[in-house]
Amino acid sequence: MKDLNRHFFSGNLTRDPEVKNLPSGSTVTNFSIAVNSSFKDKSGEWKENTVFVDFDAWNGLGEAVAKVLNKGDKVYTESEYSLRSWEQDGEKRSKPSFRLVDWGLLNKAAANKAAKAESTEEVGSINPEPAPKPKRGRPAKVAAPAVEDDSDEIPPF
Repeated sequence: MKDLNRHFFSGNLTRDPEVKNLPSGSTVTNFSIAVNSSFKDKSGEWKENTVFVDFDAWNGLGEAVAKVLNKGDKVYTESEYSLRSWEQDGEKRSKPSFRLVDWGLLNKAAANKAAKAESTEEVGSINPEPAPKPKRGRPAKVAAPAVEDDSDEIPPF
């Protein structure tokens, strides 16, 4: 059996996406979302909890994210867990991060903006290939965008 490394989140962008051009010619777009949840504590009171999740979106996928998403937009993300490691001031540091695989807008205003941008060819197609025809009544699976995987490259901070 193959190992599974898929994580799904929905939340609001905490800041506008930031695009970085790397010396190799690749681009990486960084953004964060706030994921809110609530739970009852031992006394029965509802408590709120917020987790901040960082994402790296590479090349074309990241460029599409940067053109469409803004701070406050509600998004759905599908990603793979990774651990960024680097050395700073002689100290080894690391930070969990998620490499974006797929995403979607969950708020209507941002979705309308994305549709308008796509229709004017500002963004291009997020899923460039048409969906295959369903077989035996199963739902069609949309092809993931062709993205060059440079995730071994460490983005600059």
